[in-house]
Amino acid sequence: MTIHSPDQLAKDKDPAQDQNEEGEEDKDKNLWQQFTMMYEDSVYKVRDENSFIVRGQQKRFAKNSLGIFDNKQKFRYGMVYITTSKWFENCVIALIVFNSLLLGIKDYTDVNNESDINAFIEDLEPMFTYMFLMECMSKIIA
Repeated sequence: MTIHSPDQLAKDKDPAQDQNEEGEEDKDKNLWQQFTMMYEDSVYKVRDENSFIVRGQQKRFAKNSLGIFDNKQKFRYGMVYITTSKWFENCVIALIVFNSLLLGIKDYTDVNNESDINAFIEDLEPMFTYMFLMECMSKIIA
């Protein structure tokens, strides 16, 4: 077994791995650039205080959110972009269906949660609460 110095390890690194890492960084930069371009296009096109241009459609929201986020801020535009997306709505619906199924499976005669399934469902309930809280907060900010 040979021990290599950090310099030798850096030289022996696979060039394909370097290209893959650079490709991922370029992809992240490209996504950020696309988002920035959409945001700037929306700010340029929108003339009133209640509208956003998201995915080529005009969406109307409140003039500001919580009194601190107006429609010219990138953070609020990002929240509008996320909450108006189809995958966000599908994820929320899936959470509602899964939570409803678990509530239907639960044995309510087992008050102390002695059965394994009730204990499992009881352990999952905080996760659903936090997920629904995140949905609520994101829609309020949007």
